Amino acid sequence: MRDASVHHMLNELVDLSHSIAALLDEGQISSHPDVPSAGDRQQEASLKTLEIERIVRRVEAHFIDRIQLLETVNASLTKEVQELREVLATQRTNDAAGQASVLRDVCGRLREESQTLDLLDKVSSDETGNGAAVSEAEHLRRVLVAEKRQRLRVEEQTQSLAEQHARVVGTLERRLKRQEEQLYDLIAAIERSYGGGSSVTAAPLTGSTERGSSHRFATPRRLLRQQLAQHQQTQRALQQYKESLCFELPSLVESGEMAATMKELGLDDVQHTLESIRLSKPLAAQKHNHDQEAAQETLVACSPLRAVREQQAAARSPVDGLQASAPPPVAHRAVLTSASDVDEITAFLENITKELENLDAQ
Repeated sequence: MRDASVHHMLNELVDLSHSIAALLDEGQISSHPDVPSAGDRQQEASLKTLEIERIVRRVEAHFIDRIQLLETVNASLTKEVQELREVLATQRTNDAAGQASVLRDVCGRLREESQTLDLLDKVSSDETGNGAAVSEAEHLRRVLVAEKRQRLRVEEQTQSLAEQHARVVGTLERRLKRQEEQLYDLIAAIERSYGGGSSVTAAPLTGSTERGSSHRFATPRRLLRQQLAQHQQTQRALQQYKESLCFELPSLVESGEMAATMKELGLDDVQHTLESIRLSKPLAAQKHNHDQEAAQETLVACSPLRAVREQQAAARSPVDGLQASAPPPVAHRAVLTSASDVDEITAFLENITKELENLDAQ
């Protein structure tokens, strides 16, 4: 209700000010030729003064309770400030007296300590005659202090060694874990690289390699090097086979008798022979517990190539005395076809060899 009445009075005051301003404007711009007299001006000023005093009284009557409350609060605060000033003055005086008493106490304690030191000096001077017992007690005290210091030093060293051991163990564990992860990644890369590839397997490994590998663990790096050596041997064997085909097949197909001999030996269809070589797949590099298993599988896988070479050697013996002559066009086409197939196989093996060298370098 009070807020509403105050708002109403403020609105009236604003309206009154607006009306006064309007009257003043009308008086200034009025076209009335007569100038107002001094009495009119005085009367108008008195009316305005009365109106303003009335508004002020109404506002004062509205806020009289709050004004009285604030006056009482101000009086109480003034009284409290005076009391606090008196307390502060007394406290300052008490602090000065307290400091003096503290100084006196300190001086008294210093005197007492000096007196006790003098007494100790006198006692020590009196006990000089009993020097053996005093020296022994002092020696025992020093020994005990030294042992205590040594024990503390040993405990500190033990704690530092335990912390160093824990750090070393943690470092080794992290290193072993990282190496294990790298080993698994390498094995996975080997399986991805050679899991589905196809090429001609290499010749069998030597006896010394088999004996050495039977006593050592098959690491991925050694497996990679072994595969590289096998592929290089396979490449050399295919090159020799290619050369033997290029030089000896024309003499074998010279006559019907030689063709029958080749058919009897299974060498009449060169395309079929090369297809059998192409279908022989290499061993995939997997996780082996022993290198001897890889060598045995290599022996089994390279058997078609050895069979072809043995058949070729057997077929070469009955035709050593024959002279070479121009082969028929059909033989030429067969030789060219076999040469192109061998070139494809050789290129494929060279790509595999390059990939193996890159993996070994990494």
